[in-house]
Amino acid sequence: MSDHPKRRSSFPSSCALAAAFAFFAATGFATENAESGDAPVRLSPLAVTASRGAAEDPQRVPQSIDVLGVADRSSGTASDVDDLIRRLPNVGLAPAEGASNFWQEGFTLRGLGGQRVLVLTDGVRQSGQGIGYGGGNLSLYDLFALDRLEILRGPASVLYGTDALGGVINIITREPVFSASPQFGGGLRYEYDSARNFERTSLLATAGGSRAALVATASFADADQPDLADGTRGASGSFYKQAASLKADFKLGTKVTFRVLGNFTRDTDVLVSKGTITILRPSPLDFSFPLYQRSQLGTELRVDHPSASIDEIRLGLHWQQIAREFDRTAPLLVSQRIGPTSVGPRQESVRVVTDDTSDTYEFQGLARGRFAAHTWLTGFDLGRDLSYLPETETRTLVYNPMGAAPVSPSFSASPVSRLRADARQWRLGAYAQDRWALSPGWEATLGFRADAFSSRRSHRESRPAPGNRPQWQPRTHPYR
Repeated sequence: MSDHPKRRSSFPSSCALAAAFAFFAATGFATENAESGDAPVRLSPLAVTASRGAAEDPQRVPQSIDVLGVADRSSGTASDVDDLIRRLPNVGLAPAEGASNFWQEGFTLRGLGGQRVLVLTDGVRQSGQGIGYGGGNLSLYDLFALDRLEILRGPASVLYGTDALGGVINIITREPVFSASPQFGGGLRYEYDSARNFERTSLLATAGGSRAALVATASFADADQPDLADGTRGASGSFYKQAASLKADFKLGTKVTFRVLGNFTRDTDVLVSKGTITILRPSPLDFSFPLYQRSQLGTELRVDHPSASIDEIRLGLHWQQIAREFDRTAPLLVSQRIGPTSVGPRQESVRVVTDDTSDTYEFQGLARGRFAAHTWLTGFDLGRDLSYLPETETRTLVYNPMGAAPVSPSFSASPVSRLRADARQWRLGAYAQDRWALSPGWEATLGFRADAFSSRRSHRESRPAPGNRPQWQPRTHPYR
């Protein structure tokens, strides 16, 4: 863990500097006002989450939904998505690991979180969430790469599965824009918050023509432990972040569009909490992420209006991965025999280092259309989820009531290696939904979904044996 020097500044507590530049072909003209802090051109942002990809007015969605766009992202120096949503109604931010911190706070929608609120990146679920490990982390995104953030409250399980029982948070990256004539653009943004000890530099590049369009971003952020109101420094909050994103669309015909997308965030030296706690003797209490990384690659093929009754057919193949190294140190009291008839505690310091990887491969397909008073949607999700979660535990003796006498045989200073989980899952879901306009102002929505799962999970543990040869003790059972 790196100790960052404290930064001081005579600037106001929060400030942002932005510059934008653009150059275009002689026949083209455009403006880029998003990065200068102006409100977005679209005054009423459309939502796509409630209908799984079809843009619609949020006022017509029969559930509570918030759409945060460019103006919300540019109104201050938010360090992550948590900062962006903390003032929204029915959104709760809970401390991670039981300690107040400024990174990976956790969240709830109407009291539900964890595996009951689905987090999507451009419509693809976060890695690990479908198998019960990981997922749901809103700190793994670059705000500069976001086009908008949609928060759908309430059940959405018909379209997205049981993980969406409490709602859906859909993080949508910037969209490329086609143009009748070639145009190119770019932007540079610098942000600095002296109270938060946070700075970020972001780059934007865009290009558009009649047959191809792309948008790319890159961002670099450095955060120190923030200054608190009482004049002290927070015990958490420092991190480095590197991020990049790319989205490119290609028109293969008048009705066919092919998309390639990718985004990447890498957080290192993330300090969740650092301190000391005294039980029998002072002992460190530290939580940090040496590495927390999210990667996504995907392709999509969209066919618009292939027939009079079908508005759209879409196929997508995506991969997303979360790689996490977690380092935690905490005290532990253990009872041990200190005499023929007496028992006393000894204090140990336990350090656990994990090296987790969760991968999600997803193949999606959907079709939507209209027939008379019916607007219908049908599709499927085929997914493969893999989670590999090893860890190493090392114990250090802090206090022994027996003094110089030998420690109980139950204590071992040698590292212990475990495989918390080696989980693999296939999942297949099929859904259909019909929105039936009964009369002006009245609509009935009928939906159906069926899911099938095939899962397996195993655990292993290795303890030192004579000759330092590990003895593996497998424990395998079906994942439920």
